[in-house]
Amino acid sequence: MTALSEAKRISKGARWHLALFMAVIGILHIAGILAFFIGLIIIIPITAVATAHVYRKLVLAHEEKEYVQHGMM
Repeated sequence: MTALSEAKRISKGARWHLALFMAVIGILHIAGILAFFIGLIIIIPITAVATAHVYRKLVLAHEEKEYVQHGMM
């Protein structure tokens, strides 16, 4: 449960953007399937990197916000 509560806290304020991002990822995967599964060979690594990038941006933004809130800046 700790991971879920941390994810909820980090994603606060960006949930609609995350929902849109996941919808786009889903559409890309469906397009990869429609391209006789060959498209998945290209789409899966790209979406994995994109997901990692979004996660890192969320974590950095959250850490920066905490840093400012605690008066360390």
